[in-house]
Amino acid sequence: MKHPVIIITYQKFLSTPTFESREIVIYVSTPQEKVANGKLITINEIRRILVRRYGASIDCPITTGIFAWVAARAADEAAEEGNKNITPYWRTLKTGEIINEKNPDGIEIQKKLLEREGHKVIQKR
Repeated sequence: MKHPVIIITYQKFLSTPTFESREIVIYVSTPQEKVANGKLITINEIRRILVRRYGASIDCPITTGIFAWVAARAADEAAEEGNKNITPYWRTLKTGEIINEKNPDGIEIQKKLLEREGHKVIQKR
C-alpha cells in the first residue's frame, strides 16, 4: 500500500544573506488503512486507537482529522495514477457516522462507494 507522504520544505538562515533549503519527508500511516471492506471507522475511534497504540493520554481531534484528510488525498491521487491498493478513506466517517464532505470526490461518490460495499446510507436532517 502506498503511504501518504508529506514533504516539508524549510529554509534555514545562515550567517550570510543566503538561505539553505532542505526537505523533510514524513510518511503518514493511519489506522484507516486497515479498515476492511464492509466495516467503518470514525475519527474518534482512530483517536482511541492511536492513544492505546502509543500510550498517550489524549489525541488531538484536529490533527487526527488533518492526517485522515491527507491520507484520503494521497489515496485519491494514487487511484488517479491507476493504483488499486489504496487507503479506503470513504470508510472513515466523522463523529455521528457522518460522511466527511472534505474528502476527495465529495459526498455523492463516497455514498456510492459505501453502498457498493453493502452499507445503507441515509440523509440526516
